[in-house]
Amino acid sequence: MNSSQRLHGFLLAMFALAMVLILEHSANQNPAYALKTGPRKNPLPLTALLPGDLFLKHPPPNAVEVRAARETVEQGAAIVLRGRIGGVPTPFARDRALFLLADRKLKLCTEGCRTPWDYCCEAKQTILSNLATIQISDGNGRPLKIDIQGVNGLTPAAEVIVSGTVIQRTRNVFVVDARNIYVKPRPRRSLPKN
Repeated sequence: MNSSQRLHGFLLAMFALAMVLILEHSANQNPAYALKTGPRKNPLPLTALLPGDLFLKHPPPNAVEVRAARETVEQGAAIVLRGRIGGVPTPFARDRALFLLADRKLKLCTEGCRTPWDYCCEAKQTILSNLATIQISDGNGRPLKIDIQGVNGLTPAAEVIVSGTVIQRTRNVFVVDARNIYVKPRPRRSLPKN
């Protein structure tokens, strides 16, 4: 790995960590910020910007939970990672194809919480040690400059399986460059009988 690649990896790791901290700070300073979870407009159609084979119809096998992956999977390794989108009130980066994925063992905070996927009832360090940053890159290792929230079911609290490569692994940061994403369908609510 040359110095340019190391610098790029370091900057990506710092961006991922900064994203967690900035989003958390913004939500704490302005509660209305945490409510902005709907899809945002992109200048170009997403179908033209995202890889055509990004979303899978069936889950890939042998998925590992986020916490276990952080503890065992090395940087540069291929991975199939399972988790739930969340960790902060707004787990998607604005104008970048990045989102946070939390270990499913973290419990959604449903009582007195407008954004249960931020796990506000858990200790901050517990949340941070159970998160992965997922990016969809442009082919050069940089996140695509698009919003992906709302695309193909990518919403806060959605369960997803991501296959890709671990591009950054440090004590505090775990970043996966996604090649494929499977979004678990949400159960349909049954209609009341007449």
